[in-house]
Amino acid sequence: MPSESAVLQKFRDSGPPVMERAAKFEATAPRTYASSLSNRQIAQVASNPRLFREVFGFAFASSLGDPSIGYPSWNFALLSTVAYFGIHVDWTGDFSGGSALNTWNDPNGPVPGFIQTAHANGTKVVLTIAMFDSTNGTPNMCSALQRSALTIQRTVAQVQAKGIDGVNVDYESNNTQCTDPSTHAVQSSQTMFTAFVRDLRAALPAGSYLTVDTYSGSAGFRDGSGNYLGFFNIAALATYADAFFVMAYDMEYGNWDSPPLSCPTFCIGPTAPLSTYLFNDSRASSEYRAVVPGSKIIMGIPYYGRKECVGGYSPSNAPENAVGSTTPVADGYGDASTEQGYVNNSDYHTHRDSRDTAGATRWDTFTSSTAGCTRELYWDDATSLGNKYNLVIRDGLRGAGIFALN
Repeated sequence: MPSESAVLQKFRDSGPPVMERAAKFEATAPRTYASSLSNRQIAQVASNPRLFREVFGFAFASSLGDPSIGYPSWNFALLSTVAYFGIHVDWTGDFSGGSALNTWNDPNGPVPGFIQTAHANGTKVVLTIAMFDSTNGTPNMCSALQRSALTIQRTVAQVQAKGIDGVNVDYESNNTQCTDPSTHAVQSSQTMFTAFVRDLRAALPAGSYLTVDTYSGSAGFRDGSGNYLGFFNIAALATYADAFFVMAYDMEYGNWDSPPLSCPTFCIGPTAPLSTYLFNDSRASSEYRAVVPGSKIIMGIPYYGRKECVGGYSPSNAPENAVGSTTPVADGYGDASTEQGYVNNSDYHTHRDSRDTAGATRWDTFTSSTAGCTRELYWDDATSLGNKYNLVIRDGLRGAGIFALN
């Protein structure tokens, strides 16, 4: 493969930060629902006749029952699959506990009503099992994969107990060599992960829907002979997975040091550009379609943005892709879409990305009295989201993914 920067090669075999941070938050987050919502009924609506493709959304456990942003507020006619996010797997291969698992197993919580409402509207429900390890040598991931039989046992039991439709696997790590502590045999984590997905498929009830979350750069991370270099062997996994949820976001972490930006240090930009930038949605779609049918590709789309303080600028003269004076933070869609008009924001300016005009990502600059600085925010509004949906249609992909619904 052509020579790529160290930043881009790392990006190809690293998970988007937003997924791991969200998963860690959900493991300990307080639950925001009233028990009376657990069996809440929503009037069934007719299936949307225009829903010709998959619409796959992630649902955070902590706000699942929230009447404003949780499942009671969703139009299930516009959703084909919802993934409960999610239950953590630890190094033992067992579920690690935490708030999300407690919510999942609470008979008086929102999960029973959520599943009932989804199924009444013809929407699939799947359980996300999550494991993250980017430490040197990824010992926890190696250990979990070596004990994957227990993970499969626990997962299948949950699918059967709840009567749900399948599993979403969110394992994020790097491809490393794992040594079995008993036999001292060495296998790559890539090989072990593929075997885990194979065995999970075999153990699930017939007809279960199995999806795997993969990095946007995974399909193109191959050597000159076509061998996969990263954690995900896309071609091998395609034998067992019904679809890939391509985590096509947080691309600013792989784009900042290359044209058209070539920033000397990290600079903010579109989290999911459509074109022009070194890594973008169009490139991800092309690389995946080169190895698997479009019918197996769900293009994950960020329903969030990122903002940072930009020192030395006012909202009227802050440049595109500014180098921030603070660490960027994620801004959920509900927050990003209401920054303009928020009482503590002033001198608000809106713009469109001039480098990726096809994508037209929105970026805003404003004075934040809360943060005490000029802020720059990149996010996808209805215009840029629509451009991403058009890519899904144009390239014949299975559908669009939403991270996250709430």
